[in-house]
Amino acid sequence: QHYADSVIDFIRTHELDGFDLDFEPPQLPKQAEFTLIATTLRASLDEAGAEDDKTYLLTVSPSTLNGYSNWATLSEEFDFVNLQTYWGTTLLTQYINAGVPKNKITLGLLSEGATPKLTDIEKKIDLYEANDLAGLFAWRLDTDTLVNGKPTYAFAKEMHIQLDESDSAQAPT
Repeated sequence: QHYADSVIDFIRTHELDGFDLDFEPPQLPKQAEFTLIATTLRASLDEAGAEDDKTYLLTVSPSTLNGYSNWATLSEEFDFVNLQTYWGTTLLTQYINAGVPKNKITLGLLSEGATPKLTDIEKKIDLYEANDLAGLFAWRLDTDTLVNGKPTYAFAKEMHIQLDESDSAQAPT
């Protein structure tokens, strides 16, 4: 509960809309511990949201299933499951097969580097549309298409353009 309380303090102090659990090796908790963390955070965020007249999001960004067998029920604690599909799409199949609802799954696009990876954007949009997923996300906009050490956000802009041109996707505003 102490961890959940500190998360609530942090999101209130910084006026954030929620909290994301970055879920990747090497030190992942056991299934029962992670389930307790997720349920405690969800309950605390819901309580804080009622007090603040807001809805606080709880998301998780996994890079692995970690052998957990309860993703179907565990995903109920999260608003979105942001899959770290930066280097491939194996996770998408794994999480769908594990019972995570497609309307909670978002696909991650690698947004670091010198130039936007346009083929990555197009492939992920195709997967997003074909599987009727919740959306896409870009990681690390602070390093999006660096020019002289500063981000130009060319990747995010291209992602927006591609989504806008897509038949079934609705681009963010």
